[in-house]
Amino acid sequence: MLGGEVYTLTLANEGLAIEFNDAFGLDASIQSSAETTAAGLADGSLTTGL
Repeated sequence: MLGGEVYTLTLANEGLAIEFNDAFGLDASIQSSAETTAAGLADGSLTTGL
């Protein structure tokens, strides 16, 4: 990589984002669970062990 920079993309630094497709009709409880999981990963209260 000539002259480039390396960026670590995470939920915490908003380099990654989870978007839900409103047209899909995902059950609200599943979306809520996913949002809670993403928030936990972003704030460090939930880890993957990796």
